[in-house]
Amino acid sequence: MGEREERRAVVMEICGFAVGLLLALSATLLVDTQTTDVRSRYIHFLTQHVIEDMELNQCDQVINKRNINKCNTNNCKEINTFIPGHR
Repeated sequence: MGEREERRAVVMEICGFAVGLLLALSATLLVDTQTTDVRSRYIHFLTQHVIEDMELNQCDQVINKRNINKCNTNNCKEINTFIPGHR
């Protein structure tokens, strides 16, 4: 193999390494973004649905207190779900 072919082989190896590194870094960024988004949605769900120290017969009181009982608005749902317990 001549000197020119050797240089070309080295350049191709470096390019391959650079592409692999770029892909790995991109995947890392995507995973971090997804984790933050998933965590944010999880916290939002807990805030809306898990109510500490709630008794099973208190659903109507919670619906009224949170003002999610007014129909013809975005605040009304046919079914509201609460999870009594600790977060």
